Amino acid sequence: SDLDVLVGRFGDRPIFLGRAIQNYLNTSAECLLYLARELAANETPSIVVLQSLLRPVLMASGRVVFILGSTDRKQQFTNASIVMRQEGDSYLRALRAFSGFEHLRGFVAPSEVMAEVEAAVEKLRQGAPKRGEGQVLDEMAEFIAQEVGAREQGRVMSDSVTHAWHTFSGGAHGYVWPDNVPGDFIATFGVVVPVAHWAFDIAVTRTHV
Repeated sequence: SDLDVLVGRFGDRPIFLGRAIQNYLNTSAECLLYLARELAANETPSIVVLQSLLRPVLMASGRVVFILGSTDRKQQFTNASIVMRQEGDSYLRALRAFSGFEHLRGFVAPSEVMAEVEAAVEKLRQGAPKRGEGQVLDEMAEFIAQEVGAREQGRVMSDSVTHAWHTFSGGAHGYVWPDNVPGDFIATFGVVVPVAHWAFDIAVTRTHV
C-alpha cells in the first residue's frame, strides 16, 4: 500500500512514522470521543476546555491529511519528511532540556541515545525544510480546497483553519486575547470535525491502495 511504501522509506529513529500516524489518529479520536461523551451527558464544558480538546484534533488530523493527502508518492515523502523533522526537533529540544537535570536523573537520556537522536534529527533537517504548525495546517486546508473543487469554499476553509489554530493556541497558553476575537464555537467545531474525518478516510484509503 501507499502507507507501507512511505513508512518503509523512513527508519525508526528518531521517530517511527507508522507509530506517529497512528498516534495522530488516536489523539484525534480520543479527544472527539471524550467531547462527545461530555455533550451527550448534557455537560457544558467551558470554552477553554473545548478549545483545549479541539486544538490537538486539528493539529494531529491536519498532519495526517498533510502527509497522506496527495496521491503523488514523492509529495507524500516530502510532506512526511517535514512532519518528521517537526517531531525530531521537538524531541531533541526536550532531551536537551532534560540533560541538565541534577536530581531527576532518570529523565536524562544516556549519551549514546542522545548522540543517536542528534544524528537522526540532523539527517532530517538536511532533507526537509523547516515548517511551522501553522504552515502545515494552511497547506492541509489548501489540499482539501482542491479536493472539493471549489476555490471560494477552499479559501473559507483555509481562513477558518487559521482562525481556529490561532485562537485555540492562545487559549491553550492561557492567554486572554482570544476573548477579544470575533468567532463562533459551533462554526469552528464544524471545521475541525471534517478535518478529522478527512484524516481517517485518507489513512484507510492509503492503507488499501
